[in-house]
Amino acid sequence: MKKLFFLVIFVIFSFNYNVFAEDAVNHNPVPYDTEELPDAIKDFRRFEIITLGAFPFVAIDASLGYSSYKKISGKSEVFPNPFSSSAENGYTIKEQKAILYTSLGISVGIGLTDLIIRLVKRKKTTRINEYKATDHIYIEPIALDDDEEIPPYIPKQSEPPEEE
Repeated sequence: MKKLFFLVIFVIFSFNYNVFAEDAVNHNPVPYDTEELPDAIKDFRRFEIITLGAFPFVAIDASLGYSSYKKISGKSEVFPNPFSSSAENGYTIKEQKAILYTSLGISVGIGLTDLIIRLVKRKKTTRINEYKATDHIYIEPIALDDDEEIPPYIPKQSEPPEEE
């Protein structure tokens, strides 16, 4: 009877996790606003995601590239299996470390390249928006004498920098 009682209590509380909350109905999660996190944190998170996401693919490409190099250069009679655990069919510990560090470096390079491109685009967009927001200065010519006037010169409005 005790087991049945605890089973019923467990089922009730497992489906209704807000039983003890005072205002459980009014405390729904809200997604982040665009202004809530600074751009540096967003950029770092994107760098992290791209770097870690590229790592497995880069590691496979690096190991296959190294296997091809070993086969073509004659250092190995058979095409080394990158997924083998034995040294005679796969890689030595030194080769595995070299492939791992190379893959890590390339992945970080991919992440940094994306970060730099993103920062340059943001800087260019900011510069164009600031240019559009500023007032253009017009110089109005003055008259030399009362009887001699120079017609006013109105310069053409300059164009904003072209987007590439």
